[in-house]
Amino acid sequence: YWTCNTISSISESLGKHSLYQRRSIVGKKRSGGTLFNSALLLALILMITGQKALAFDNSKIFFAGDSTGTCCYESINGGDLYQKSLFNRLRANPPAGMSIEPDRDIKSILPCNPFKPNESGYGGLKIYDWATECVDSSGNGVCNWSCDMTELECCCTFRRGCIEQSDAQYVILALLNNDLNYLDTFYHGDVKLVIEAAKSLVMSLTRQGRTVIWISYSPIGYGNLGGGRVPCRNTSSCFFAINSNAEYFYQQFIPWIHDQQGVYIIDFFNHIKEIYGSHVSQFSGFYQYDGVHLNPAGHQLYYDFVYTKLQDILTAEKN
Repeated sequence: YWTCNTISSISESLGKHSLYQRRSIVGKKRSGGTLFNSALLLALILMITGQKALAFDNSKIFFAGDSTGTCCYESINGGDLYQKSLFNRLRANPPAGMSIEPDRDIKSILPCNPFKPNESGYGGLKIYDWATECVDSSGNGVCNWSCDMTELECCCTFRRGCIEQSDAQYVILALLNNDLNYLDTFYHGDVKLVIEAAKSLVMSLTRQGRTVIWISYSPIGYGNLGGGRVPCRNTSSCFFAINSNAEYFYQQFIPWIHDQQGVYIIDFFNHIKEIYGSHVSQFSGFYQYDGVHLNPAGHQLYYDFVYTKLQDILTAEKN
C-alpha cells in the first residue's frame, strides 16, 4: 500500500520519520443561494419518499483504491509490474457483464533499480484523502486525469470526487494499510479513529444508493498478529503494529458491515491468516516483493480469490 521508498527508508533506519508532504489544495465548492435551497429541498423530498437521487449503472464497478501498489518495474527495461496488479487484472478480466472503472491504465511512476526493487513505486492514497476535494497540480480539479504522477499527495486518480462523478452502482474500497502506517500522523495513533473514518466513507456511498464492497489486503511480513489494538507514536512503531491493528480493525469492522444493507466484505486478510496462522512471514516470502507489496504471483492469488467472491456478490445482488 505504500510507496516502495517508504519501505526502504523504514528498513534502513527505523528511527527516521519519513512522511510525504501534503500538496493537495483542499477547497469547498459553494453554490448560489437559490440553487442550494432547491438542491436541499430536492434532497429532503428524496429522503422522505425513499427514492435515490441518481440512477446508477449496475454493469459498472468503480475500483477505489491503490490496488496494493505493486513495486514499479521488474528491471530498467522490463515490464511494468503494476499492470499485473489486482486493479489491472480486474480491468482485463472482469466478472461477466461488468466493466471496471476508472477505464484508464494506472502505471508505476518510475523504473526500479533491478538490484534494489524497493527504490520507487506507485504511492497509495489514504482514507483521509477521500474526505477532501482536490485541485491537481495543473489547477484542473478532480478527475481531469492531468495530475503530475510524481506528486503523490495531489494525484487525483482515485479521489472520492471521482466516485461521485461515476454512475457505477458498485464501489470497491481497497484501503487501510496506509492509514495504519500513518496512524500517528492522522489518527493520533489510535486505530479506532480509522474504523470511524472507514464507516463514514462507506455510509456516504450507501446513502447515495450505491453498493459498497470492501476488499481487505493480506497481512504483511513485518510485526506480529494477535496484538489487538496497538497504539503507536511514530512511523516505525506504527509500521510494526500494522498486522495487529489491521486484525483489530477487521474484528470490529466486519460485524458492522454484516449489519449494513448493501455493504459486503471480501476478506483476503483472514483467508491468508487461516491458511498460514502465525507464520504469515511464509506467505510474505512467497508472495510479497518486499514484505508488503504483492509480487505478480501474489496478485494472481489475490485476483483469483477476489474474482470468485465478487462474482458471488454480484449474482446475489442481481437475484
